[in-house]
Amino acid sequence: KRITNLKNVKISPIVNRHREEINGLKIPWATYIFDFKGKDYKDISSRYSRSLKRSLKDSFLNFDLEVQVLDFSNDVDVDNFCNWVISAQKLTGKSFIYDKKTLNLSNSIFQEDGYIYRIFILFDKGRGIILGSLTIYGDANCVTEAEANSSIEARIDGLHVHDILRDGVVRFCIENGIGQYDLAGFNPGENLTEKEVGIKFSKQKFNAPEKKYLNLNW
Repeated sequence: KRITNLKNVKISPIVNRHREEINGLKIPWATYIFDFKGKDYKDISSRYSRSLKRSLKDSFLNFDLEVQVLDFSNDVDVDNFCNWVISAQKLTGKSFIYDKKTLNLSNSIFQEDGYIYRIFILFDKGRGIILGSLTIYGDANCVTEAEANSSIEARIDGLHVHDILRDGVVRFCIENGIGQYDLAGFNPGENLTEKEVGIKFSKQKFNAPEKKYLNLNW
């Protein structure tokens, strides 16, 4: 089924300027959404799976890690991140555009519309290298994931960088009074590819409430 009237559809600024490209096709989808209202970090993290808790603890014990938020006003940091992510994308075959002009434009668009736009970085202070990144956007009611990357070093070390970064986003949301955090969804179907199974598992272990819905394709 398709919808043709977008009057009651809330569209983020990241796609609002591309309304004409939305084809209205609705696809069954699902996601896990944290609800932080009336909860602190201890309440939320207590729901993490045992394996996730152990992995997070071991990662910080074995490596000198820090979850950072990219400072868009620091040209050196932005340039370093862009150079890193362009290299990291070669591992996955992604081709998203990353340059200082594009990132600053995206940031300004979100700020103009009163939205939240952040890029979280997992930094290894001991080696002085970036290990992974996770982008979120949304508003004070809810943020969602947009794009994630990891380095070859993280894979060699067996670090689950996106687990660490998601935990960092959880902390950020609670500290800044953000109501919900959407882990960006997974395919709820039965005949899943190996990649789809991995995506679902990586989000499932956070034990956030599951929500099924129809995804508006474009």
